[in-house]
Amino acid sequence: MRFYKITFGIFFLVVSSISSGYEGEPRATSCSIFPDIWEYGGFFSCQKQNPQKAPIVSITSHPIDPIGQAEATFEFTADMEGASFECTLHPAEWESCTSPKTYIGLSEGTHLFLVRGYIDPGHKGKSAYFSWEVELTAPDTEITFAPPDPSESPDAVFEFECDEAECTFECELDGGGYFPCSSPEEYEGLEDGEHEFSVRAWDTAGNVDASPAEYIWTVNTIPHDSWQVPPGLGGALPDRRVGHTAIWTGQRTASA
Repeated sequence: MRFYKITFGIFFLVVSSISSGYEGEPRATSCSIFPDIWEYGGFFSCQKQNPQKAPIVSITSHPIDPIGQAEATFEFTADMEGASFECTLHPAEWESCTSPKTYIGLSEGTHLFLVRGYIDPGHKGKSAYFSWEVELTAPDTEITFAPPDPSESPDAVFEFECDEAECTFECELDGGGYFPCSSPEEYEGLEDGEHEFSVRAWDTAGNVDASPAEYIWTVNTIPHDSWQVPPGLGGALPDRRVGHTAIWTGQRTASA
């Protein structure tokens, strides 16, 4: 390379040379000359410029966030054939990995997964990452409002809540199976007799209350003043909660 006399002024001359890079890609060298100080012992500098040819990695499958499991599996791909991968579950060290990558025995809390690809080990690509919350504690369900026991109404209203910020609920009446519900939950036209209501909460991580909240009560719609004292009870009117000791005559009778 030859330089000629450069007149006074500020000029920039950029010269590039080509040398072999990886995978047949050219590797450029750029030089900048500063002529205003060249005649006074000036200088020029050169810097190798690696071509921006590192794989772009995409995470194609990951756990839901949040999740109620201590296990997580990730799948990922690169936009270049023959790419190798490195993974880390922050703050652990990078390690070679392949897709899918599974982690087990995770603790509760926030976790960060990163993966990057490369063709040339000296030129790693930009990391793809995913952050998620592991939540292993199930919510607790509480019934906050229920009908009286016994109840003279064939209708019943229940209110309930959980001890977490956000929950969904499932309800069951008389062993008929759980179904999605929300508070308040109302029932109409219940038959006389004993009934059992259960409700359980699910949190956003998929944890379910293993011990649902339950309430048992008796519906007795027979008016109190229509009861007739059965023979042998000595004129004592039975407790309304003991429905099988009362006899419905089909008409009202005068109170004793």
